[in-house]
This record gives sequence, structure tokens and C-alpha cells, in this order.
Amino acid sequence: MLRKDDVKLSLMVWNEWRAVLEHGPDTASSPLLLDREQFDRFLKEYAVRRTIRKGTSEALRERLRDTSWCDAVHDETGEAIDRQEQSLRPEFGTCGGQRGLISVLSKIASLMRPHAFNAWDQFARAGVNVALGRPQGKPFGSYADFLRDVNRLLAGDLGDRVRAFCADHYPTPYAAAADRFSRRVLDVHLMRLGGRWR
Repeated sequence: MLRKDDVKLSLMVWNEWRAVLEHGPDTASSPLLLDREQFDRFLKEYAVRRTIRKGTSEALRERLRDTSWCDAVHDETGEAIDRQEQSLRPEFGTCGGQRGLISVLSKIASLMRPHAFNAWDQFARAGVNVALGRPQGKPFGSYADFLRDVNRLLAGDLGDRVRAFCADHYPTPYAAAADRFSRRVLDVHLMRLGGRWR
């Protein structure tokens, strides 16, 4: 069941990150990647600095401004983000490049292209499984698999209920385009289903 708090929390995050969320399609000029302080704030608030090898976050920010990352976030299947993660992991992943970067990359993608991506989050993954009637801990083979299931939920009855529930709560008319805010509300709802807030 959807809650007013799902919209309220989504609206709060939207307002905090509005400049990034509403930036538009030119990903290379996203304030998230252009502004070092904004990127540092993101790493702290989203608790993903620990997923990046120590001392490399600035180099990662610079790398994400290149064409391959910009192309990856325009592939809305998530497959290109999976490939980028594999490419960037040896240089930027912790534990000598053994640990994955999909958490940080998916969160960056979800801020830069909010109409297309959701964050790879343990609670959101559990929530997707719950919403689809699967065991909460069922693993996903890839970010693209996770995103495919999120999109299935957004295109179905749950997505219809989310859109109806928050129809009068969009933070700006621009946010309503292409389900950008609805996807954020779905994200909060899935995290709650997965046990993030009790």
C-alpha cells in the first residue's frame, strides 16, 4: 500500500537535488559531474564513498564526464551501465578492484536521468522481489535485470497506482514529464517494501 510519506520523502529529495534532476539530456554538463563540491555532497549523502577506492573519487568524477559514460546513461536498458561498471571497477573499485561500483553508478544515473533509472539499493532490490511475489533475498544477475523488473512494475498496476497517488504532488510541472517523479516515488515505495523504513 502506498503512503503519503512515499511522496513526501520523494519530494524532499527532489527539492534537494532539483538542479541535477531537472538538468536535462546533456549529461556531460550535469551539475553533479561539473561541480566537485556537489559530487562530494552526493558521495556523502548517498553513503557511496566507501564503494570507491580511497583517493580516486575525483578521478572517477572526471572519468564520468567522458563520452562512454554519457553514452551509457542514454542506454535506458541498464546494459551499458553494467558494461561501464565492469570497465571502471579495476581502477576505482575497492579491494583492489574486486568490489563492484554498481551502487554508486546507478545512483548517479538515477539523478542524471531520473525518468529512466532507479538506484541499485539493497532495500529497493528486496522491495522489487516482494512486489513481484518472490523471496525478498532473490539475487539479480545484473543491474539491467533489476531495472527490467522495476520497469515492469512501473508499467503495470503498481505504476498506475503510483501515478494516480502522486498526480497532485509533482514538485514542478517539468518533473511530471516521462514519469520522472513517479519513478522516484516508486523507488521510495520499493525501499519501504524491502524494509528500509518500518
